[in-house]
Order: sequence, then structure tokens, then C-alpha cells
Amino acid sequence: MNHSEDDLCQGTQAIVAALAWKLSSGWPTSSRDLALAGRIWARLETVSMTAEERSARYLEKLVDAYERTGDAAVHRAVLARLILHASGLSS
Repeated sequence: MNHSEDDLCQGTQAIVAALAWKLSSGWPTSSRDLALAGRIWARLETVSMTAEERSARYLEKLVDAYERTGDAAVHRAVLARLILHASGLSS
């Protein structure tokens, strides 16, 4: 498996794990998580960087922010990233 395929596999596994967590927990912090994700994205849009750099930095900032507010930070970050991306609010 090459680097790109490995990244895709890891990303898919992270999505599946986040969805399983959402189904089991109900994602009680979803409203707050999505509001915070929107604010973080808006700040990152003002910084000059490539789309790939912005996307990676966005996920890092989400995980960092969510770790301060409770558990399941990676799952919450992955779900927020997916929802904002699907809604067209982030790239």
C-alpha cells in the first residue's frame, strides 16, 4: 500500500470509528462542537496557506479545542469536519 492509499485507509477508519461513536453516544455536544468548528474555520480562512495545509491545520485545531472540553475529541473533530465540508462551509 502506498502513502496515499494508507492515508485514505486511515481516514476511512477514522470516519467509521467516529460514526460508531456517534451512534453509541448520540453526540451530546454536537451543537457546541459545530459552532466552534465554524469559528475555527472562519479564522483559518484568513491565513495564507494551501488547501491541504488548511485542512490538516483545521483538524489539528479541532482536536485541540475538543480535548479541552471533554472526551472523544478525535471523533467529534472528524464528525464536525465532515458536516462542515458536506454543507459547503469549509473546503
